Amino acid sequence: MNNDNIFTPYEWTNGGTEVMILRFSNKDGTGHGGFQHPMNVGGTITAPDWNESSECGGGIHGWAWGHAFGDGKEPDYSHDVIWQVYGALPNDIRKIDGKCKFRTGTLRFAGTWDKAIGFIRPYSMDTTRLQRRGFRDRLQRRGFRDRLQGRGFRDRLQRRGFRDRL
Repeated sequence: MNNDNIFTPYEWTNGGTEVMILRFSNKDGTGHGGFQHPMNVGGTITAPDWNESSECGGGIHGWAWGHAFGDGKEPDYSHDVIWQVYGALPNDIRKIDGKCKFRTGTLRFAGTWDKAIGFIRPYSMDTTRLQRRGFRDRLQRRGFRDRLQGRGFRDRLQRRGFRDRL
């Protein structure tokens, strides 16, 4: 299978140099094991227990661009937490199922969950377009467009505006 168009949010930088990673910590900035996160935007963090494996542990965990939000940890929407968006270099990130972990990052946002989502939303909308485009390309390579149209779906696809998307 050709993987040229498979989208990987933990590697995508939206034309910049960093992947944005959504996460949360206690309101005082402490995380798992009492690890202290920076409280000021622009502060940097490095995981002292970093390891290269694509398994939990050994890094700072979150969701790249907010994708797979909630995978591996139930989100906390209470006022007892602070939501953070870190910028990390793709080489410092490892995928773990839907979530990811990173070695070093810079705090780009800190606040409530709704504002954190709002902070990454413009970028995450671009990732949704990329995912859709990659899915369309995979369908075309596998011949599904011709199969769907050949079975009488062509007119329905055109009426619904899907012909150009498949």
